Amino acid sequence: MMNFKFKRKYFISFNLIFLILLMGCSSHKHTLKDYEYDDHLHWRECEVCHEKEEFFYHTYSPWTIVIAPTETEDGLRKQVCNACGFERTEVVLPVAHTHQYGEWKIVEAPTKTSFGKIARACELDPSHKEEADLPALNIFSYHYMLISEATCSYSGLERYDYYKDGEIFSFEVNLPIKDHPYSEKWFSNSLGHYHLSTCEHIGVESDFEPHSFLNGYCLVCDFEEPVETHEHSFGEWKLVEEPTLTSEGQVIRTCLTNNEHTESFILPTLNQNDYKFQELSASTCEIQGNASYTYEKDGATFTFEASLPYAEHPFAERWTNDNINHWHAALCSHNTEKKDQEQHQFDKGKCVICGFIDYTENLIYELNEDESSYSIVGIHSLTETQIVIPSRYLNLPITKIKESAFRNSTAIEYVKIWDGVVEIEDYAFANCINLSEIIFPNTLKSIGSNSFANCSKLTDVILYEGFESLETYAFYGCQNLKTISIPSSINYIGNRALSDTALMGTQYEAGCYLGNEDNPYLIFYKPLDLGVQDYIVHDNTVFIYDYVFSQNHSIVSIIIPKSVQFIGKNSFSSCEVLQYIYYMGTEEDYQRIKVDTGNTIEEYILYYSDNPSLKGEWGFDENHIPYPYE
Repeated sequence: MMNFKFKRKYFISFNLIFLILLMGCSSHKHTLKDYEYDDHLHWRECEVCHEKEEFFYHTYSPWTIVIAPTETEDGLRKQVCNACGFERTEVVLPVAHTHQYGEWKIVEAPTKTSFGKIARACELDPSHKEEADLPALNIFSYHYMLISEATCSYSGLERYDYYKDGEIFSFEVNLPIKDHPYSEKWFSNSLGHYHLSTCEHIGVESDFEPHSFLNGYCLVCDFEEPVETHEHSFGEWKLVEEPTLTSEGQVIRTCLTNNEHTESFILPTLNQNDYKFQELSASTCEIQGNASYTYEKDGATFTFEASLPYAEHPFAERWTNDNINHWHAALCSHNTEKKDQEQHQFDKGKCVICGFIDYTENLIYELNEDESSYSIVGIHSLTETQIVIPSRYLNLPITKIKESAFRNSTAIEYVKIWDGVVEIEDYAFANCINLSEIIFPNTLKSIGSNSFANCSKLTDVILYEGFESLETYAFYGCQNLKTISIPSSINYIGNRALSDTALMGTQYEAGCYLGNEDNPYLIFYKPLDLGVQDYIVHDNTVFIYDYVFSQNHSIVSIIIPKSVQFIGKNSFSSCEVLQYIYYMGTEEDYQRIKVDTGNTIEEYILYYSDNPSLKGEWGFDENHIPYPYE
């Protein structure tokens, strides 16, 4: 019970103390500090309890100018709060004034050929100026007044007045003394002719010039030329007859004051001693050159051009030969020209002058089954560098080079086969790795399989019209073979007969072709750009070579001409995006083409029609672009 009383007493006491303190704080008088403020309000705070009083918006005095504005620069003004003293400022924009200009002043006086200039300044602000142009002096822009005329004795005076903004600008110009008046009549003496003055200045001469005599009289005043004083005044030399390499020429000139007086001289025939010589273009054995010849006399220069004689034919140092003679052949287009031609001087089948070999010794011959011709089957010596196959043996023709006859003969560098040989059998010259030149006969008709395989130094091959068959791998691996002339008589090209060579051929569209001078597009050999989608085979192409488009992942279409007779092995194999083969002939024409193995192309073939009307036909649109019938 005492505990309860104690707590109650404590509670009552605490509340009384709190009430007394509360009443005491709210009843004290505030001691306020100076004004505090922000951009909008001001107030005062009690120093004891920090309570804030006198919250009010600023009340400002009128604006006062701190920096006066000008016409070109901003000014500044401010206001002060009447209670707290807070200041605010504001930019005053530039102000303009009304100019009060003074009189115009001449800055630069005008002339008859140039403008003048005037200017005036603002009286309120001299830095403000106004300028204006005065036109060049003329009678249209100015008020003109002639004050006094000029004579041949005195200068004249004229005035120009210009009005602007109530002001007048006057300019006076002196007129030059006039020339004397002269008579139209010519007066003359022995020196020349002239006009005389008709004013008080008696005896003044004008327009004096020497006489221009022609045939004894002056052309201007008719004064007669004294014979004893006549001096020739010759004009330019004129060419009368042009000299040549074989005849003289002539030049003449005439006195300008008497055309009866002339002089002439002879031009010598064109030569390099009397003339300055310059070769303009050199002569060849085919084209005459040209040269200039220059002759100088009395300050005159005469230049003539003439053709030069033909040059001599250039001849090769190396001997050219046939079965009977040797000679140096012309290197120009006059290839029938010969120099130092004479008959061979043979010693054991070889000419001691030119080295021509009529036949190679140690060849091995074999009588053919017909017993009327021979074949070459080999050679006894493996060190021969030059092989010449004769046209006959024991008075019978040689018609064949048998299989493997010179195979692996690494010493051989040069081969010539005389006319008569018709066939070169398989592997005849295979692996002759030093063979660099071979001359085939005109009679050759076929080259067997691998006949020249891996002849890596062979660079050029010429096959003649009448040749028919190039068997498989015939020139395979001839890695330096760059050119081959294949006649149009060929009717068969075996698989990879020309593969792994350096042949570049003739370019058309995006393809490379092989052939001959008459038809360089005989064989479509290879594409030059594997990214091309549409190919056009040349109209003169007969063969499409093996593997031409094999595994080409870009080709979409190809146009094949009607001239094609043979399509090689795998020419179109694995062409994943191929859609159309546009054949320029009919289906019957296509059936006559020999198509080698590995070409399942019938599903792509479309046959040409001027007006496609059936599926499987195609034609050209107005832009000459092929389109299939759908």
